[in-house]
Parts: sequence; structure tokens; C-alpha cells
Amino acid sequence: KRIKRREMMVSSRLLRKSEKSSPSLVLRNSTPWFFAAICFLWASFLTVAMLSNEQSLESNREQMRREVEERVMNELVKREKRKEEKIPSLASEYHRREEEDDDDEDKRRTRRIRGPLAGAYRRHGLDEDQVGVQERKVQGPKFRGPFGRLESLIHEKAREKRETYEMKKKLQMEHEEKERTRQELDAHLEDTDGKEKPRDTLDVEEKIQEALDGAIEREKSHDEDEDEDEKRRRLIETGSGESEVPTTIETETPETFPKSVYGQAHLLRDVPGFPKTPPLVLSTVKPKAYLFRNFLTEDECDHLMKLAKAELAPSTVVGSGGTSVPSTIRTSAGMFLRKAADKTLEDIEYRIAAASGTPEPNGEGMQILRYDIGQKYDPHFDYFHDAVNPSPKRGGQRMATMLIYLENTEEGGETIFPRGTRADTFDLPEEGNPHEWSDCTKTGLPVKSVKGDALLFWSLTEDYKLDMGSLHGACPVIKGQKWTAVKWIRVAKFDGMFTEPLPMPALSRRTEQHGKCVDEWDECTEWAKDGWCEKNKEFMISKGGARDSKGPACPVSCDVPCN
Repeated sequence: KRIKRREMMVSSRLLRKSEKSSPSLVLRNSTPWFFAAICFLWASFLTVAMLSNEQSLESNREQMRREVEERVMNELVKREKRKEEKIPSLASEYHRREEEDDDDEDKRRTRRIRGPLAGAYRRHGLDEDQVGVQERKVQGPKFRGPFGRLESLIHEKAREKRETYEMKKKLQMEHEEKERTRQELDAHLEDTDGKEKPRDTLDVEEKIQEALDGAIEREKSHDEDEDEDEKRRRLIETGSGESEVPTTIETETPETFPKSVYGQAHLLRDVPGFPKTPPLVLSTVKPKAYLFRNFLTEDECDHLMKLAKAELAPSTVVGSGGTSVPSTIRTSAGMFLRKAADKTLEDIEYRIAAASGTPEPNGEGMQILRYDIGQKYDPHFDYFHDAVNPSPKRGGQRMATMLIYLENTEEGGETIFPRGTRADTFDLPEEGNPHEWSDCTKTGLPVKSVKGDALLFWSLTEDYKLDMGSLHGACPVIKGQKWTAVKWIRVAKFDGMFTEPLPMPALSRRTEQHGKCVDEWDECTEWAKDGWCEKNKEFMISKGGARDSKGPACPVSCDVPCN
């Protein structure tokens, strides 16, 4: 027993010694610090690896960007070389015109800005029309980001390509216009009596002038022959050399009542316009034209300008293919209003239909135009010369035009009929008659841009032919602005989708009534009651009052014969 106890004591003592010297105990006491050291080393390794990878990716991205830029630049250079090889003259012509426009703009600003502060205005880019407001140059969009430089280069090349294309289209359009004018000139000159056709010896404008002069002289002689035949027919019907019924009222016009068109219009400045008052006869033939004073109120004019201001864009003309194309002969800004867009516009459209004696659906959508200083519209016809626009599907040819002035133009901006003839009383020195016209109106029949006034003229004759006297243009604006509303009227419903050729509608109610003497306007009875038979004889009881200029406007109400 004593031996066993001793052995147990020795074994327990050895066991305690072995536990004190065991490494697992040391490891257990030092575990937190050991794992912290390992985690720190691992995190450091991962951070270094990620930074190295990011630098590598950035380097690769930069290298790819440089390669892409180099490839794009090479491709653009190749395209530019090919383009210059194809149209070298076009590019040089475009740059030449651009430089001339810049020089003209600099000269214009230098010429217009005067006074002690002129130098300061020019240094800051200020214009006379915008004193105190700096003109900001139109800049392209700013591209940012890693591909900003590349995108800006692509945008710049695309802009140059677009400008070159537009310049090419403009030159092509001008060439087509000259070619079409030459063809029309040749067609007019075919009727000349043994005269040699001038080819390539005169300028295009001089050829048009010569052709139109010849056509007007032939039509004038034709009208004189018709007048002689009418006199003979009337003599045979009456059986004597004198007419038993006077052609006009024998009442003398008061001395204070003006005789010129604008002198008479001056008396109407404070009275309501059509349909309360009748129009004034501006021209009886070549062209047939009326002047309406106060056709629109000031509120209606301001309403139309307000509708248009947000959508104005450079004006276009009808090209040879029937499409709208830009042109150097028309430099205004304009837009089209949807028909019956609101109640005010709808009322104006029906008023235009009543004044022209045509159904309202025959009118196209109204166009609003704005002319700034220097802008104009060279003489032209509203008559279509292509085969697309005057087709029965579109409603046939344009027969009449209503031009409404929405703003008072301080100087210039007149509507001019170069082939029109002024009446003997047109320039009489009367109150309200303009004593100064711009140089653009030295020849022909001018119309002043007065707010609310309207001009109605016909482009077609009764036999569905072009009225050569309807050639008209817009003189350059010298001071202020010019705003107009244009309404073109077709021979039938606009875009009526007709399939058969459309005849010319009757201009006179006498034609519809088989020669019966009737009033040509629905408002004649009221006008006669207000005394307009005496105050506006040229329209009410004279031969040029009717829309066909073959009788008075209101013969029944004014108690005068139709012939």
C-alpha cells in the first residue's frame, strides 16, 4: 500500500510539471495578438494588389482612348480629303461667302453705332438694336468626360459637313431657279412678232423685265379691243349713240373728301373695318387689288404675333420639285398656324373668306412672317410653277392672296407691285397720304405697312391664267420691324383630294346669275345706308368695284346700272 501511494504521488507530481511546461497553454494565452498580426498582413497584401490593378486598368484605358482618337482622326482626315477632292470649288465658295458676310456685319455695326460711347459698344459686342444687352456668340455644346475631346472633334466635323451640304443645296437651288426662269422666259418670248430671242446677252432679271413688258403690252391691247367690242354691243342694244342711264351717280364729291387711296384711308383710321366699312380699290387690273383699313383690331394683331413668336424659323420658298427649300431671295422668318387653332384665328379666317368671296375651306393655313432690318422678299408670283402643289389633290392653283400687316413699320418694308400702275390721284398731297417712300418703290404700285390694314389681290384671271401684274415683293426694312399674316386662297378646297382638273370659280355674281344685275357683296345694303355710295364711288358705283373689274360692287343698293 505504501508503495502504491508513493507511485501515485510521483505520477501526480510529474503530471503537474508536464502541464506547466506544455506549449498549448502558451498558444492559448497569445491567440488574439497572433490573429491580429495575420489579418493586418493579409489586408496590406490585398490593398497593394488592388492599387496595382487600378493603375493597370487606368493605363490600359488611357492607351485605348489614344488609339481610338488616333483612328477617328485618321478616318476624319481621309473623309475630308475625299470631300475636298469632290467639291473643292464649293468649299472655297462657302468660305468666301462666309468671310464676306462677316465683313458686311462688321461694316454694318461700324456704320450704325455712333456717339461718344460707340467705341465701348463695339468692344463689348453691342448693337444699336440691343443697347445695354450683350450679344452672345452661339457656341456648340461642351463635351466633358474621358471622351470629351473626341466628341467635340466629331461634333465640329459634323457641323462643317452640314454647313457644306447646306451651301451645296443653296447653290443648286439658285441654279434651278435661274433655269426655271429662263424656261419661262423662253415660253413668253415665243409669242413675240419676229423678234429675236435674247439669249445669254442679258441678265436674268433683265430678261424677266423684257418678257413681262411685252406680255403687259399685248394684254393691254387685247383689253382695248374688248372695250371697243363692248361699246359696239351696247350701242346696238340701245339703238342710239348715247346711253340713257348714267354709269355713276351725278352727285359731286365734297371738296373736303380726299381723292387718293391713302387720303381716303386716313379718314377711316378711327372707324371699324370690314365688314362695317367697304374696302378701297387699290388697282382695278394688273393686279386686281383692294385695300382694307382696320381689317384687324390691335388686339387681334398682337394675338397673332404672340402665337408665332415661339416658333419662328427662317422662311423658305417652293422649289422646282414642289418642296419647301431655303432661298436667298427671301430672308424673313416665319411659321404656319394650324387652321382654326383658336376662336380668334377662326373668326379672322371666316372674315377673309367673306372679303374674298370664296369658301373658307379654300384657304391654306395662315403664315406669320417677321422682317428685321435689311430683310426683304424679292419680286415673285404666288402662282405655282411646279406640277405638285397646284394639283387637284392639293386644291388647285392659288387664285388670290390676303396680306395683313400686324405692325407699323417705321421706314421701308412696303409691299411693291413692280408691274402695277399708280392712279393719277395716288400721290396727291393730301392728309394721311405718305409723302416719302423708300427707294424700292420708285416704280410700280406700293402699299404701306400699317398695323391692321389688309391687302387683297388676285393671281389668276377669269380664264385661269397667271395675272402678270400680280408680281410683287417686300421692300427691305430700313427702320423698325415688319410683321405680316399671309393667307393664300385656292380655286377649291385646300387639300381636298380631288382627282379631276378643277375649273376657275366665278369672280362675279353676275356670272352665276347669268348676267343679272346684282350686288356683288352681302354688305352692300348696309354700306349704302351709311352713305358709302357717295363717299367711296370708286368701289361702290364705278366699273372697277366688282372682283372681276367689269362693274360696280353695289349697283342695286346704290341704284346704278351694272354696265
